Amino acid sequence: MPEGEDIWVEGHDLEVYTATHPDVSQKSVEAAQLSIEHLGPFGEGDDVLVLISGGGSAMFELPAQGLDAERIMEVSRCVMDAGGGDIYELNAVRA
Repeated sequence: MPEGEDIWVEGHDLEVYTATHPDVSQKSVEAAQLSIEHLGPFGEGDDVLVLISGGGSAMFELPAQGLDAERIMEVSRCVMDAGGGDIYELNAVRA
C-alpha cells in the first residue's frame, strides 16, 4: 500500500502508517506519534479500535527521554545477533 494513503472501508475513513520490523527505526517512532496525536480528540466513553499486527514492539515505538530509535535499534540488533533472544528479551530492550 502506498505510504500515507487513506483507505475507505464501509463508511469509515482509515489511516495506515508503515514502520519497520524487526528493527526499530524513526518510521516506528513517527507511526506511534501520529497514532497518539490522532487520539487527541477522543475522551472517556469514546470507542477507539487500534490494530497493530505482529511486530508491534518494533513498529510502534516511543523511546524514553534521552533515547532515540537508532540506539534502541543498535541494542536490539546486538541481542538478535548474539543468538536471537526471545521476544521477551527484545521487548525489555525496546521498552
